[in-house]
Amino acid sequence: MKRVYFWYIYYKKKVKRSIIDLQRVYRGYRGRLRANAKKEEWARFWASSPIAIKIQKVVRGHLWRLSDKCQNVFKTLRDMYIARRQEAEAGIAVRFQAKARRYLAFQRVKAWREVCRRRHIDEQNAILILQMLVRRYSLTHLTTYPLTHLTTHSLTHSHNQTTTHSLT
Repeated sequence: MKRVYFWYIYYKKKVKRSIIDLQRVYRGYRGRLRANAKKEEWARFWASSPIAIKIQKVVRGHLWRLSDKCQNVFKTLRDMYIARRQEAEAGIAVRFQAKARRYLAFQRVKAWREVCRRRHIDEQNAILILQMLVRRYSLTHLTTYPLTHLTTHSLTHSHNQTTTHSLT
């Protein structure tokens, strides 16, 4: 008895599911028929009166442009275009400033390298000038004061005196 009952429940569910599937398929078929009929109706309408539709379109557009809603849209669009143009100009200014800062930085680096190079040259020139002055001084001093008055005895005597003084 129980088996028959469960089989009966199973059968009812299966039949119900089949009925629902049939209804779904039939409704889809009817919907496609209606959609095709509507599509054909619109195709006949567009084919029979394209000029009337264009006239209606132009008149509706004109009336809408005269309305207050449209003025707000135009004002908003105008403001948007102005803001976009200002942003573009600001972007150009920013790019120009970046290029100018880059150029100035390169110029600063170039000037600093030149300063370092000249500093090195100046150091070399200073060394050469000092050497030249020492040579000139020693040449003029040696020619005016010859070393003949200095003897080895006087040099050693002065050396001994300094050592004795340092000892006492």
